[in-house]
Formats: sequence, C-alpha cells, structure tokens
Amino acid sequence: MKFAGRPSWRASLDLPQHLHLAVFVRDAYRLAEHTDAPTPAMPGCLPRVPDLSTEPDAPTPDLADWASWWQEVLAADRAARSLQPQPGSPPDDFARAALQRHAIVDAPDFPSLAKRPELQRAAQVAFHPFRRWWNRGPDRPRSTGQLSVPGFKGELVDLIDPNPGPGIVNETVRRIEQDLGRHVAPFNVDIDLIGTDGPEILVQEDDYALVSSELISGPQRFSAWLEQMLLSLA
Repeated sequence: MKFAGRPSWRASLDLPQHLHLAVFVRDAYRLAEHTDAPTPAMPGCLPRVPDLSTEPDAPTPDLADWASWWQEVLAADRAARSLQPQPGSPPDDFARAALQRHAIVDAPDFPSLAKRPELQRAAQVAFHPFRRWWNRGPDRPRSTGQLSVPGFKGELVDLIDPNPGPGIVNETVRRIEQDLGRHVAPFNVDIDLIGTDGPEILVQEDDYALVSSELISGPQRFSAWLEQMLLSLA
C-alpha cells in the first residue's frame, strides 16, 4: 500500500490481493471467453494466467456463478471499507483493516461458495497457482539497482512506485490548492489497482475507486482523472 498526504488529508493506492484472486479464478477457467454480455464492474483479463480448464477432471464453473460471486465480493469489500481507520490512525490499524478485507475471499477452502460447488472446487484448485503467479517469478532489476518484488504483484509495485502513485497524488493536490487559492478540505481516499487490461474505471464512489492498470499506466490520464475525483472533495 502506498500513501500520500498530510494530517488533513490521506490518499492510498493499494493492490488488493483478494480481488486479483477472484478474477484469477475466472480467467484460469477462461470464463470470460464464453460471453459478450457485460457484467457490472466486470474487469478485463489478467496477463499470463495459466489455463486450468484443460486439466484432467477440471472443474466446470459457470460464468453466471462467478459474476454473482464477484458482485458479492465487491459488496463485502464496500462494507469492510466503511470500517477503515481514519487519517492519523496508527499504521497497525491500517494493516489489520487490510487483512480483514483480504479475508473476504475466504481461501483456501472458500466455504462461502459451498452453494456453488463447481465454482468452489475451481477456486480451491486455482488457489495455489494463483499464489505462484502473484508472489513468484524471475527477479527483475529496478532502476535503483535493487531487485523488484517477485511475481505479478511485483510488476504492479513497479508500476506505482514512485509514480504514478504518491508522486502524482501529491502533485495533483498541490495543483488543486494552487487553483483554489487555499488548502484542500480534509479527505480520505482509497484507490485500488487491479492489473487487468481494462476498463480503466471499474468502481468509483466519492472516496473510493477500483481502477485497472490501463489507467495507471497512462500518467497523464491518471492525473486528469484523479484531479476530477479530488476536486469534488477539496
């Protein structure tokens, strides 16, 4: 999680593992290939997800079951975010809140999917491949000379550190304050990044957004969108 801000305002940019896991299950069984019908907040595909649908005795989950699960995950995530610590809270409070959010997708057994047994079995089979994809991979040197965080998570960390994460957030707030001729009003904004190929914005509320890496990878687009979001709070 990357933070920007000062005592009167806070903005975070996070990489929600639990949302990536849910989308990984869909993509590992190639469910998005079976329909052209849009689903609310339906993310694009993740890169380099292994095809588990061709394995012997592979589960055969249904896209409709996955789509309803996705909406449940987003709803539970929204409820968990409503209990987030306030700006100025101790770092441990934010760490505990993040763990509670990640537990929404109840791996590795996924008891919440018991009434959708094929999807439950698919999620159980996909869990360990997901962990390898998310956490493991070849070391990649960074411009600082240090090695990056491994796995796909590391690719997203590289994408937001230091820009267009905290750097662009701080620059955007400074630009808003210059235009307004005053400090911005107190606010607390959370932005989650999911590493899919679009749509750019999946969920947007007053103080929260779920966006794809397609938006973050374009710093000018990200900055323009962020300015419009923060102006309503400033």
